[in-house]
Amino acid sequence: MLITVIGLSVVLLIFAAVLPLLFSDGEETPKPPSFVFADATLSADPQADEDYMALDRTVYYRILSAYEVTVSIHEEDLSRLDAELVLLFRLVQAAMAGDHEAYNACFSPEYVASDGKVEAFTKQKLYDITFTLYEGTEQTVPVGYSSVRAYGLTYKIKDNNGSLRNDMGSDAMKEQLFFVVKDAAGVASVYAVQT
Repeated sequence: MLITVIGLSVVLLIFAAVLPLLFSDGEETPKPPSFVFADATLSADPQADEDYMALDRTVYYRILSAYEVTVSIHEEDLSRLDAELVLLFRLVQAAMAGDHEAYNACFSPEYVASDGKVEAFTKQKLYDITFTLYEGTEQTVPVGYSSVRAYGLTYKIKDNNGSLRNDMGSDAMKEQLFFVVKDAAGVASVYAVQT
């Protein structure tokens, strides 16, 4: 009888070990990445950080279509640029200034209603900043708007403290895809974001 009990116990242990494998697809559930964020006080005055000020903080605009063109965008260029590029430039400026109100103003009412507003964040030490227009990307124009275009945004954050982006570490790069709409009056806003 003791041998039978031991034998059944061994069979149950093997069954308990094998059962989860029978009902899984063989892939482990990915764990969300964890980051060690910098101290928020490091972002208090980015201009006092000589290492940051030595980095390339220029905003670049790149077009991907049959050919590739990359140009830099500066404040003095804005009067000659499309409303979409001005919007994206202002969004980056708001992030660097730590201005959550100006940042939130870049988003459409539909985006704010579904995703909410971004809470207050510190000045972001953005660098290696590029907007990429993905021409030819098929998009459905949302009701009430005249156009929609897809722009990729990449940048790095020196001393990222997670107050704006908590999905990447310091000096890392992770593209966000911005779907920018324009209304009948030509006013541009961010309708959706994919990370």
